[in-house]
Amino acid sequence: DLDSVYRVEVIRASPFPPRMGDVGVALDLSVHDLDVLNYLFGIKVSSLYCRRSQNLHATHEDGIIAYLNYGGRFDCFMNTNWTSPVKQRTLRVFGAWGMFELNFIEQSVHFYENPSHVALKGSWGWTGISEGMQIKYNVPKDEPLRLQYKHFFETLKSKRDFKDELESAVDVVKIAKLFYN
Repeated sequence: DLDSVYRVEVIRASPFPPRMGDVGVALDLSVHDLDVLNYLFGIKVSSLYCRRSQNLHATHEDGIIAYLNYGGRFDCFMNTNWTSPVKQRTLRVFGAWGMFELNFIEQSVHFYENPSHVALKGSWGWTGISEGMQIKYNVPKDEPLRLQYKHFFETLKSKRDFKDELESAVDVVKIAKLFYN
C-alpha cells in the first residue's frame, strides 16, 4: 500500500523496428502506457509537456519524453522510444510508503518500502526516503495478447456494454495526439 501516490515513471523502449512506417512511438507505443495509467488511476491527464525526437524513423518520431500531470494529484514521467539497444517495459509508482515496480516483460511486481515514513496512513509526512524491505509478488504469467483477445471475445459473447473501455480508448488516442502539439 503506497498511501499517497506522488509520481509515476514509465519506460517503454526497444530497438527500432524497421517494419514501422505509418506511425511513430506516440501512437504505436505510448498509447499502451496511457491506457494502463487510465485503468490504474481512473484520472484524466490535466496537463502535459512533450519533447519528440526523430533519429532513425524516416517520417515520424522515434522518441518521446513526456511529462504529464494527472488531475493535480501526481506527475508522470514517460520515456517512450525506439532508440534503445535494450527492450524495457517498466512502470514505477511512488508513494509515501514506498514504490511499486512493474516489469511487463518479466511479468513481475516488486514493492520497495520507504521505512522513513512517519505519518499515519492517510496523512502526508515523512522524515526522508530510505531503502527498506523488498517484496516480490508472485504474478501468474501468461501471453498478454492472448488475454486481451480472450477478454474481448468474452465481452462480445456476454453482450456487456463496454462503453467505458471505448471512452478510455478515445481518451488515450486524444492524449497521444497531443504529443504532436
